[in-house]
Amino acid sequence: MNWPVLKALWLPLRSQQQEWLDADDIPARDLHENLDDLRWLNRYLGSHWLVLRAFQRLWHGAGCPRHLRVLDVGTGAGDIPELLTRWGRRRGVRLAIVAVDNHRGVIQYVRSVQPPLSRLTLVQADGVCLPFQARTFDVVVCSTMLHHLDWHQGIALLQSMATVARYGVVVNDLVRSRLHYYAARLVLSMVARNHVTRYDGPLSVLRAYSVEEVRGIARLAGL
Repeated sequence: MNWPVLKALWLPLRSQQQEWLDADDIPARDLHENLDDLRWLNRYLGSHWLVLRAFQRLWHGAGCPRHLRVLDVGTGAGDIPELLTRWGRRRGVRLAIVAVDNHRGVIQYVRSVQPPLSRLTLVQADGVCLPFQARTFDVVVCSTMLHHLDWHQGIALLQSMATVARYGVVVNDLVRSRLHYYAARLVLSMVARNHVTRYDGPLSVLRAYSVEEVRGIARLAGL
């Protein structure tokens, strides 16, 4: 069996179906429980580790500054700002973090779960058209948001992120494959609390891009 046939069997066509999380009228309880699930999944299935690995690479490349201005685009469950804040405390690095999301319900959720005395600034805005001047932030992070966007929106997102970043951007997301799809169905059927998570999780994999496709988006975005 040749490579194109193997690739077609391994890589399903990208789904255009909307996730329930992206609906404007998603019930507040479903939204909150889904975001609770995502906080747990991001922590224990490797997303946090991947973000930190890339973030530290940029930090070292910048000369290990003791103060960083960070933007988290599409903050979702709001766990990435908490992760980076803990990282900064361990290393004596002071982080000023702004978290952006275009969903009002998400902003309200993140505000409700923030630790006491949190210095996180929340802004409701669209990641593909960020309301900040060029090089406002040192590092711009976007975790598990890219698969929510179509090809042109993905290019606009990376361009917008690159414009406001000084040292670089970190983009972490799912990778589309049949293996990941069935793994998501199996794992989420056992650990997910909310039915939205069980529905959206496998669909998120089908909406995700391949690594090759993301490289193509990045090239077109000038990265």
